[in-house]
Amino acid sequence: MGLTFPSDFGAWERWERRRHAVRHLKAWVRHRVPPQRTLPLVLTAASDSPTAVAALDVLRGTSIDALVAPILRLGDGGAVVTRGPIPGGIVPDTWVSCELNGALPSSVRSVLSAGSYRSVSLPLREWTLHSRVSFYVAQHGLITPFAPPLPTHSKLLAWNEEEGKYWRSGRRDVDVTVVGSQLLWKARQRPVSTVIEGPVVWLGQMHGTELPRSSMARAAESFCLQHGGIYRPHPAEQGLAIRARHAYWARRGMKFETSARPLPELARPIAAVFSSGLVEGAAQGLPSWGYHPRPPRWVEELWERNSIGRWGGAPTIAPIQHSEPAARIEQILRMTT
Repeated sequence: MGLTFPSDFGAWERWERRRHAVRHLKAWVRHRVPPQRTLPLVLTAASDSPTAVAALDVLRGTSIDALVAPILRLGDGGAVVTRGPIPGGIVPDTWVSCELNGALPSSVRSVLSAGSYRSVSLPLREWTLHSRVSFYVAQHGLITPFAPPLPTHSKLLAWNEEEGKYWRSGRRDVDVTVVGSQLLWKARQRPVSTVIEGPVVWLGQMHGTELPRSSMARAAESFCLQHGGIYRPHPAEQGLAIRARHAYWARRGMKFETSARPLPELARPIAAVFSSGLVEGAAQGLPSWGYHPRPPRWVEELWERNSIGRWGGAPTIAPIQHSEPAARIEQILRMTT
C-alpha cells in the first residue's frame, strides 16, 4: 500500500476539507468566528544573507524539532518563514524579521519544510520551482495513507528507509535520504530510569481523522475494559460527542489518566493504535505496543515499518540512531549549492 493521494495535492486538500468540514462548521456556529484575513509571509533571519529557510506552517509540536533544530545549527545562514509574526522562543531574539514582498533573498539555496501545505510551504514551493533552490521535506511524524503528497521534485529526509519508500509511493521525481528522527533522538536523551509496573496507559486519538471515530473508540474501549488499561485523553479531545463518550466509558468502569504529566514522568507502559508516542516512548525506555481488535491493513503496515510491537507480543523496538538527525540535515543544507 501507499498514500491515498500519492501526487495529487488538490485531491488531498479536498479530502482534508471534507474530513474537517463538520468541525469547522461547529466552531463557526458556536463562536461566530469570521473568516480571518490572510497574514503576510514573514522572514526571520540571523543575517542579511541566509542560505537555508525553514517553512513553518505549524508553530508548535514535532515539526518545530524537525525544522528549526537544523536551521539553528547554520548560524548566520539560518532563517524561518511564518504566516504573521513569529512567536517568541522559537529562534534567538537577535534574529530580525521582515515581511516577504516577493521572492526569498537571492542568497537562499534551500527550503526545509514539513510537507506541502497551503499556509507557508506551498507558496514557497511554487517560488522554488522557478529558481535553482532545493526543496527539502523533513519527516516529523509517522506516515499514514492520508499524509499529503510530497511536493513536486522535492527531496525527502526520512526517519527510516521503509517510511521514506512509503511516503514516496513510487514517485520518480522525489529523492529520499534517511536521516533519522530528531523527535526520537531527543527522546533518547531523556531515558526513563525505572518503569512503574501496573496498568498500561492508553494514548487517546479520538480527535484524529485517519480512522473513523467509532473504530478508535472500539479500540480504546476494548483495550481498557478487557486488558485493564487507563485512558489518557489527547488534549484535542474536546468536542461534545467525545466528552459524552468519555462520560459513558466512566460509567462502564474505565479509568482515566488526566494529570497531563509528560509520559516519562508517568513512567508507565503505553499502548495506542498508531500514535508517534509509541516509538517516542520506546526511545525513552517505556514498553509500548500497538493495538486494535481488527486493525486495518495500513495500520499493520505502519506497525511493521516502525517496529511497533503488537499487544500480546514483544514491545516496540527502540530505533538506533548513531548521530543527531539535525546535524545530518545541517550537513545536507550546507552542501546544497
